[in-house]
Amino acid sequence: MMTNYLFKNSNTVCSFFFKQHHLTLPKIITFTSGEELLSYTGSIDILFLDIEMPGMNGIYIGNVLKERNKNIIIFVVTSYSEYLDEAMRFHVFRYLSKPLEKQRLFRNLKDALAVYHTLSQKIALETKKEETLTLPVNDIILIETQGRKITLSIPPKKIMNLFTVYNTGLRSFLKIVLFNLIAVLL
Repeated sequence: MMTNYLFKNSNTVCSFFFKQHHLTLPKIITFTSGEELLSYTGSIDILFLDIEMPGMNGIYIGNVLKERNKNIIIFVVTSYSEYLDEAMRFHVFRYLSKPLEKQRLFRNLKDALAVYHTLSQKIALETKKEETLTLPVNDIILIETQGRKITLSIPPKKIMNLFTVYNTGLRSFLKIVLFNLIAVLL
Protein backbone atom coordinates (compact mmCIF):
# COMPACT_ATOMS: atom_id res chain seq x y z
CA MET A 1 0.00 0.00 0.00
CA MET A 2 1.23 3.44 -0.89
CA THR A 3 2.30 5.58 2.03
CA ASN A 4 2.74 9.16 0.86
CA TYR A 5 2.47 11.47 -2.07
CA LEU A 6 4.03 14.89 -1.76
CA PHE A 7 2.60 17.76 -3.76
CA LYS A 8 3.19 21.46 -3.80
CA ASN A 9 -0.03 23.52 -3.97
CA SER A 10 -2.08 20.85 -5.74
CA ASN A 11 -3.87 19.00 -2.94
CA THR A 12 -7.35 19.76 -4.27
CA VAL A 13 -6.60 18.66 -7.84
CA CYS A 14 -4.90 15.46 -6.68
CA SER A 15 -7.70 14.68 -4.24
CA PHE A 16 -10.13 15.03 -7.14
CA PHE A 17 -8.03 12.58 -9.23
CA PHE A 18 -8.18 9.88 -6.55
CA LYS A 19 -11.91 10.35 -5.98
CA GLN A 20 -12.62 10.33 -9.74
CA HIS A 21 -10.76 7.01 -10.13
CA HIS A 22 -12.32 5.50 -6.97
CA LEU A 23 -8.93 5.18 -5.28
CA THR A 24 -8.13 5.52 -1.61
CA LEU A 25 -6.78 9.00 -1.00
CA PRO A 26 -3.21 8.71 0.28
CA LYS A 27 -1.67 11.01 2.82
CA ILE A 28 -0.73 14.22 1.02
CA ILE A 29 1.96 16.41 2.59
CA THR A 30 3.00 19.89 1.51
CA PHE A 31 6.41 21.39 2.28
CA THR A 32 7.30 25.07 2.04
CA SER A 33 11.05 24.66 1.48
CA GLY A 34 13.68 22.19 0.36
CA GLU A 35 15.19 22.06 3.83
CA GLU A 36 11.84 21.09 5.32
CA LEU A 37 11.43 18.34 2.71
CA LEU A 38 14.92 16.93 3.28
CA SER A 39 14.42 16.87 7.05
CA TYR A 40 11.26 14.75 6.64
CA THR A 41 11.97 11.22 7.89
CA GLY A 42 8.85 9.49 6.57
CA SER A 43 8.49 7.45 3.41
CA ILE A 44 8.02 9.24 0.08
CA ASP A 45 6.59 7.34 -2.89
CA ILE A 46 5.65 10.11 -5.32
CA LEU A 47 6.96 13.66 -5.23
CA PHE A 48 5.97 16.76 -7.14
CA LEU A 49 9.01 19.02 -6.99
CA ASP A 50 9.54 22.59 -8.13
CA ILE A 51 13.00 23.70 -9.28
CA GLU A 52 12.94 27.26 -8.00
CA MET A 53 11.92 27.43 -4.37
CA PRO A 54 13.08 29.09 -1.16
CA GLY A 55 16.42 27.76 0.06
CA MET A 56 17.73 24.77 -1.88
CA ASN A 57 17.41 24.16 -5.61
CA GLY A 58 14.96 21.41 -6.68
CA ILE A 59 17.64 19.64 -8.74
CA TYR A 60 19.83 19.25 -5.63
CA ILE A 61 16.86 18.00 -3.59
CA GLY A 62 15.86 15.52 -6.31
CA ASN A 63 19.39 14.09 -6.39
CA VAL A 64 19.47 13.67 -2.61
CA LEU A 65 16.06 12.00 -2.52
CA LYS A 66 16.98 9.60 -5.37
CA GLU A 67 20.13 8.61 -3.44
CA ARG A 68 17.97 7.86 -0.39
CA ASN A 69 15.32 5.93 -2.33
CA LYS A 70 16.00 4.81 -5.90
CA ASN A 71 12.30 3.95 -6.39
CA ILE A 72 10.90 7.38 -5.56
CA ILE A 73 8.84 8.70 -8.47
CA ILE A 74 9.69 12.36 -9.00
CA PHE A 75 7.74 14.81 -11.13
CA VAL A 76 9.58 18.06 -11.78
CA VAL A 77 7.05 20.85 -12.22
CA THR A 78 8.62 24.11 -13.36
CA SER A 79 8.53 27.06 -15.72
CA TYR A 80 12.23 26.62 -16.54
CA SER A 81 13.09 24.34 -19.48
CA GLU A 82 16.84 24.82 -19.04
CA TYR A 83 16.91 22.36 -16.11
CA LEU A 84 15.66 19.41 -18.16
CA ASP A 85 19.09 17.81 -18.71
CA GLU A 86 20.00 18.08 -15.04
CA ALA A 87 16.66 16.61 -13.98
CA MET A 88 17.08 13.68 -16.37
CA ARG A 89 20.42 12.82 -14.74
CA PHE A 90 18.61 11.74 -11.57
CA HIS A 91 15.91 9.96 -13.59
CA VAL A 92 12.85 12.11 -13.01
CA PHE A 93 9.62 10.38 -13.94
CA ARG A 94 8.20 13.39 -15.76
CA TYR A 95 9.28 16.97 -16.42
CA LEU A 96 6.10 19.03 -16.50
CA SER A 97 5.91 22.67 -17.56
CA LYS A 98 3.85 25.28 -15.76
CA PRO A 99 1.06 26.15 -16.05
CA LEU A 100 -0.08 22.58 -15.67
CA GLU A 101 -3.08 21.30 -17.58
CA LYS A 102 -5.32 19.15 -15.37
CA GLN A 103 -5.79 16.33 -17.91
CA ARG A 104 -2.04 16.11 -18.55
CA LEU A 105 -1.40 15.91 -14.81
CA PHE A 106 -4.03 13.16 -14.44
CA ARG A 107 -2.63 11.15 -17.37
CA ASN A 108 0.88 11.32 -15.91
CA LEU A 109 -0.29 10.56 -12.38
CA LYS A 110 -2.07 7.47 -13.71
CA ASP A 111 1.20 6.38 -15.37
CA ALA A 112 3.09 6.99 -12.13
CA LEU A 113 0.64 4.82 -10.17
CA ALA A 114 1.15 1.99 -12.66
CA VAL A 115 4.93 2.22 -12.22
CA TYR A 116 4.56 2.44 -8.44
CA HIS A 117 2.47 -0.73 -8.33
CA THR A 118 4.99 -2.53 -10.55
CA LEU A 119 7.89 -1.47 -8.32
CA SER A 120 6.10 -2.36 -5.10
CA GLN A 121 5.01 -5.90 -6.05
CA LYS A 122 6.25 -8.56 -3.66
CA ILE A 123 6.21 -12.32 -3.77
CA ALA A 124 6.31 -14.84 -0.92
CA LEU A 125 8.86 -17.61 -1.29
CA GLU A 126 9.67 -20.68 0.77
CA THR A 127 13.38 -21.33 1.22
CA LYS A 128 15.23 -24.62 1.54
CA LYS A 129 15.00 -24.23 5.33
CA GLU A 130 11.18 -23.87 5.06
CA GLU A 131 11.31 -20.20 5.99
CA THR A 132 9.03 -17.77 4.20
CA LEU A 133 10.76 -14.82 2.55
CA THR A 134 8.98 -11.81 1.08
CA LEU A 135 10.98 -10.36 -1.76
CA PRO A 136 10.31 -7.28 -3.90
CA VAL A 137 9.92 -8.58 -7.45
CA ASN A 138 12.02 -5.77 -8.92
CA ASP A 139 14.98 -6.87 -6.73
CA ILE A 140 15.31 -10.11 -8.67
CA ILE A 141 18.22 -9.86 -11.08
CA LEU A 142 18.40 -13.39 -12.49
CA ILE A 143 16.31 -16.57 -12.36
CA GLU A 144 17.67 -20.00 -13.20
CA THR A 145 15.68 -23.23 -13.12
CA GLN A 146 16.88 -26.80 -13.21
CA GLY A 147 14.04 -29.27 -12.89
CA ARG A 148 12.07 -28.23 -9.80
CA LYS A 149 14.94 -26.20 -8.34
CA ILE A 150 14.88 -22.40 -8.69
CA THR A 151 17.94 -20.23 -8.11
CA LEU A 152 17.46 -16.48 -7.75
CA SER A 153 20.13 -13.83 -7.82
CA ILE A 154 19.18 -10.80 -5.71
CA PRO A 155 20.94 -7.47 -4.98
CA PRO A 156 23.00 -8.43 -1.93
CA LYS A 157 24.62 -10.84 -4.39
CA LYS A 158 23.29 -13.83 -2.51
CA ILE A 159 22.06 -16.86 -4.41
CA MET A 160 18.99 -18.43 -2.90
CA ASN A 161 17.84 -21.97 -3.56
CA LEU A 162 14.07 -22.10 -3.53
CA PHE A 163 11.83 -25.15 -3.74
CA THR A 164 8.30 -23.84 -3.37
CA VAL A 165 6.73 -20.61 -4.54
CA TYR A 166 3.62 -19.67 -2.54
CA ASN A 167 0.40 -18.46 -4.15
CA THR A 168 1.56 -18.97 -7.72
CA GLY A 169 2.84 -21.65 -10.05
CA LEU A 170 6.33 -21.48 -11.49
CA ARG A 171 5.10 -20.27 -14.89
CA SER A 172 3.09 -17.42 -13.36
CA PHE A 173 6.02 -16.53 -11.12
CA LEU A 174 8.39 -16.28 -14.07
CA LYS A 175 5.89 -14.20 -16.06
CA ILE A 176 5.47 -11.78 -13.14
CA VAL A 177 9.22 -11.43 -12.66
CA LEU A 178 9.99 -10.98 -16.35
CA PHE A 179 7.18 -8.44 -16.74
CA ASN A 180 8.51 -6.42 -13.81
CA LEU A 181 12.10 -6.53 -15.03
CA ILE A 182 11.01 -5.31 -18.46
CA ALA A 183 8.86 -2.56 -16.92
CA VAL A 184 11.79 -1.31 -14.85
CA LEU A 185 14.16 -1.26 -17.84
CA LEU A 186 11.81 0.59 -20.21
